[in-house]
Amino acid sequence: MPSIEPNTSLHLQRQTLAQSAVERLRDDIITGVYPPGAAMTEPGLAAALGISRAPIREALLALERHGLVESDHRGRNRVCVISDEDIEDIYSLRLAIEPVAAGHAVVKMQQNDFVALEANVVLTKSAASLA
Repeated sequence: MPSIEPNTSLHLQRQTLAQSAVERLRDDIITGVYPPGAAMTEPGLAAALGISRAPIREALLALERHGLVESDHRGRNRVCVISDEDIEDIYSLRLAIEPVAAGHAVVKMQQNDFVALEANVVLTKSAASLA
């Protein structure tokens, strides 16, 4: 009788409160709940999410590493403001890197990858917002 191996890629991972807070706050920043320049205070966020300040502190550090939040010399956090120059720099780098990355990826793609990619393109074209 053949053995059936579990598909570990489908297993759910346990999340910490900090990880859940990172996801929620990242989504809220992207959708504009917290606009560029908005203050991100530990007490306010803890109250809004119904958790203690420790996981909020950890989440803010992660969001800072991701470039979504910045902290000043006094430890105050706010949503990053991205300038036109920042956007130009980002797109210049992407234009240099993405064609090379796509060339490497296409060599390893399977038929189902192409189908998923095409579905993503269709969904992206019909998206009403960044979120």
